[in-house]
Amino acid sequence: MNRLSYDLPQILLLDCAGLVPGKRVRELEAQGARVLRCADPCEALEHLVLRRFDALWIALAERERAGILLIEELDRDPLIKRCSITVEVEELTEPLAAHLLQHGVDHVFPLGALDEEVAETLLGVTSAAAL
Repeated sequence: MNRLSYDLPQILLLDCAGLVPGKRVRELEAQGARVLRCADPCEALEHLVLRRFDALWIALAERERAGILLIEELDRDPLIKRCSITVEVEELTEPLAAHLLQHGVDHVFPLGALDEEVAETLLGVTSAAAL
């Protein structure tokens, strides 16, 4: 294993509804982030439990029940709660934001609202620049 990889923050972007454009995905991967696109919460949870991430970034659609169920499940998983969780939601509503924050999410934003500086501050890592 490359020694440098130990120094890089482990960031996972979980794109539950295919909302993140391909260009953004490539930029994130170039910065060392892992990108997982899946609609099945069980598959995503299995992937998350197997690895420890410093930051988890989730993009989901407003009415996407699978993504919301995944977040509720993450709230119950002691291995995942240690990382920072930021969620971007397409057509974010106040009740949904409140629900997500109640279930262990640290930050909730409308999809695409984050600029580079805000992303770096939230995640606390320089490789978040592409986010």
